[in-house]
Amino acid sequence: MSHVENGTCDAVCGRNGPAGSFQVKGDHSDDWSGKEQNTVLSEDTLRIDDQPVMESWEKPYMEALADLAAQDGGDILEVGFGLALSGRRVQAHSKVTSHTIVEANDKVFETLKQFAAREEAANRAKVIPEKGLWVDVLPQLKRDGRMFDAILYDPYPQNESEQHLHQFIFMQCALPLLKPNGKFVYCNLTSIGKLRENYKTWEDLWNKSQVPYLTTKLCGFDPAKISYSLFEFDDDTKKTRGDCEYYMHDEALCPVCIKS
Repeated sequence: MSHVENGTCDAVCGRNGPAGSFQVKGDHSDDWSGKEQNTVLSEDTLRIDDQPVMESWEKPYMEALADLAAQDGGDILEVGFGLALSGRRVQAHSKVTSHTIVEANDKVFETLKQFAAREEAANRAKVIPEKGLWVDVLPQLKRDGRMFDAILYDPYPQNESEQHLHQFIFMQCALPLLKPNGKFVYCNLTSIGKLRENYKTWEDLWNKSQVPYLTTKLCGFDPAKISYSLFEFDDDTKKTRGDCEYYMHDEALCPVCIKS
């Protein structure tokens, strides 16, 4: 009998809604770099400070986001390495010339350095590891005059107040790093998993919870240059996902924002 069937799913998984709404509790920024005991990392799971950061069932969705970001090639900035689900896919695009990856957690950063070495040995695009939270790394990238053709953003929110907003806050800060006509792609399953239960349709969710912050409230994108598509999880992925504590919807949002 599953957790859902026996009525204990919310208690076991930390969800407060039947389709996967999840509330971030506490502030985790001080411990995010990671002590050995607070980071659980395997091929299938990444947990930091007991937060569900990433699971391997996300792979097809993360690859779809990576394709959106990297399909035109150039210099790519990725924020959040996690299980390398999107990182490996970015590297599969032959037009990518450089791939800068920001990662804050110590243990995950070690896997990122190993990944960079393997990619160099395979003669693929240069991977440039950057250690730290994005709020600390971005100023140095700006001082160095770095510019990117696309940015792929997928960190975990550090606290409850940032759960639905952190991608927009980052976007506002990172916009000077994006070249004209550059592309911004983001993932925030922790937010969308919860918000989706409050809106009847994906279009309603997009127009009311994403567009205002992408345009006038924070980021300043031209409304005509932002769009989304939906990624549909297949039955095998949903079976592998099981009773995931942070996302249980059949589809996921794939946003693309183009800088004027």
